[in-house]
Amino acid sequence: MSATSSRPSVLLLTEGTYPFEGGGVTTWADVVLGGLPEIDVHLIAATGSTSIRVHKDLPEHVRSVQVVPLFGSAEPTEFTRYEEPFATTVLRRTRTTDETVERRFVPLLTQLLEALERPEAAGWAEARLLRDLNRYFLRHDHRASFRSAPAWRAFRDTLLAQEAAAGPDALAPTLGDLAQAMRWMYSFLLPITVAVPRTDVAHATLAGFAGLPGVIARLNYGAPLVVTDHGIYLRERYIAMAGADASFFLKRFLLRLVHLVSRVCYVVADQVSPVCDHNARWELRMGVTKDRIRTIYNGIDTDLFVPPEAEPEGRRPTVVTAARVFPLKDIETLIRACDVTRRRVPDVHFVVYGANWVDEPYTARCEALIDELGVREHFTFAGYYDTPSELYHEGDVFALSSISEGFPFSVIEAMACGRPVVATDVGGVKEALADGVGVVVPPRDFAGLGDGLADLLLDRERWADLSRRGRQRAVEQFGVGRMLGAYRTTYRRWAGLSSEPLPPSMDPSAPPPPVPARSSSPRALTAAERKAQAEGMELILRWDGNERRRSGRRPDPQPDAAEEAPAR
Repeated sequence: MSATSSRPSVLLLTEGTYPFEGGGVTTWADVVLGGLPEIDVHLIAATGSTSIRVHKDLPEHVRSVQVVPLFGSAEPTEFTRYEEPFATTVLRRTRTTDETVERRFVPLLTQLLEALERPEAAGWAEARLLRDLNRYFLRHDHRASFRSAPAWRAFRDTLLAQEAAAGPDALAPTLGDLAQAMRWMYSFLLPITVAVPRTDVAHATLAGFAGLPGVIARLNYGAPLVVTDHGIYLRERYIAMAGADASFFLKRFLLRLVHLVSRVCYVVADQVSPVCDHNARWELRMGVTKDRIRTIYNGIDTDLFVPPEAEPEGRRPTVVTAARVFPLKDIETLIRACDVTRRRVPDVHFVVYGANWVDEPYTARCEALIDELGVREHFTFAGYYDTPSELYHEGDVFALSSISEGFPFSVIEAMACGRPVVATDVGGVKEALADGVGVVVPPRDFAGLGDGLADLLLDRERWADLSRRGRQRAVEQFGVGRMLGAYRTTYRRWAGLSSEPLPPSMDPSAPPPPVPARSSSPRALTAAERKAQAEGMELILRWDGNERRRSGRRPDPQPDAAEEAPAR
């Protein structure tokens, strides 16, 4: 849509979630996009692999989709530039000679490696550096550039020189370490190789690599950047790398790269909207000023998520969990809690609904722990549940055992369904369960979790009290209307279509940001784009084996526009 349309256009940026995987961020995207049909959405979705399938039909107002597989593709342009004529791809590769790489790519690569020594200081200069890399990759081949001899020499020599200058703190990376580090940089920077469409607003669902097209849109077009923090990207990478099978050099390299990219996203963002106040502590440490932090809690349809008409009779005491089975959900702690609970409630049954194929080695560990503790008769992985609003009716109480969360939908959905909640104190869980409407225990405290669940299963009077008060709090505080209203105002305000006040910031004394001026000279649409726009065509990707069907209009090509001055 034109930048002068009354419909705001939004560039939505995701990683490993919508529209290919389930989970909280995908639920959030479904709710926001489903509830705001008056916006036009252009989606850039980073994925972990090429084995992807859209989890449901996309709304009609999703006008374009670009997929960026970070791993698994020998030729990433097959996905990132699938509509590009083959001749253009060949021309880009032909341009990418060793001489060109030495002259144009190596200086940018070297600057980025040097910036990794102080990722905590990253800011607008590093944002412009990443934008310059994007401009380079629009004309030159990303894969050929990284695989060239000049790039490898520069990468190797710069990192070895940094280690040599580190004195007693120096590490001794192996040739394999250096090669793996370069492969990681090649893969994780794939989002900056795309042609970023021109929209009114850019909205990143995380402060990470997938947010970089939003940084580029901010610098090239002046499109205000909104970052919604569900979890804290850097914190979750620290947790993941703690148990990774990699050398200390590699762990430090990747975490520095993540730190730099996260900080760039935060520094450039015009609005940072964590889904809970808890996340703001990390955002402040990462350089976000209080006047830009505007919490928007997740919301649910409390007319859809309701208590059952009657509690079932004769059912085993049941603990229900809704979670994908992977380490951040700490299902191992839930299994150990089951062992604690069954000693007090001998016929208890724990049921986990959610994908158990996301991390198969971790699922295997969980299965082994079930057998080791002898709780096979008490613990079940039930897989996907077709009707989420009824899932919670399958249990008496709801458990959450995560070691990292944002503001989990599952907790407020369970509350709305009248299921008392026992959860670990992570992310915004304590904010959801304020005023004593649930039980909160420390992360990894399987004994506290197990006893908390047993207490509620054995005390029906307390169960009924928490059921009633939890439902009341969900209805009053976390209805979907409040959430959609906040995002509608955010989009329209930053698109220059409204002067309505934004959601309140952490600094109530700060003046409101100016309403941005909208572009009066958008790029002219092609005939095909005008036809697609008039017919309301969407671009839907469907993966079914090797078969793909694509339709819809092509995203706007990125112009070589002058950078607009950073201003808020």
